[in-house]
Amino acid sequence: MMKMKKYGPIDVKKSRKDLEGQVFLFKTPRNVEVKPVSIEGIPAEWLLPKGCHTDRVIIYLHGGSYHAGSLRTHRGLAARIGINSSSSVL
Repeated sequence: MMKMKKYGPIDVKKSRKDLEGQVFLFKTPRNVEVKPVSIEGIPAEWLLPKGCHTDRVIIYLHGGSYHAGSLRTHRGLAARIGINSSSSVL
């Protein structure tokens, strides 16, 4: 097991800024259509890979204890899940 260092309290603003600054590493594949939606005031996106099945959907909720991450930071990963499963992803 890897030993975890004690860093103290999480600086939420810094975590968010650091992760958003790395978005360029996680590009959205070109063959995925991105459709922004709002679900009861919460921003979300439909990711529709070319040729995906319309009879199944993956609902993707990223981890990270919800203190960091956004549609932009996880779009590429969620899109690749959709491509590899031939499914639309919310």
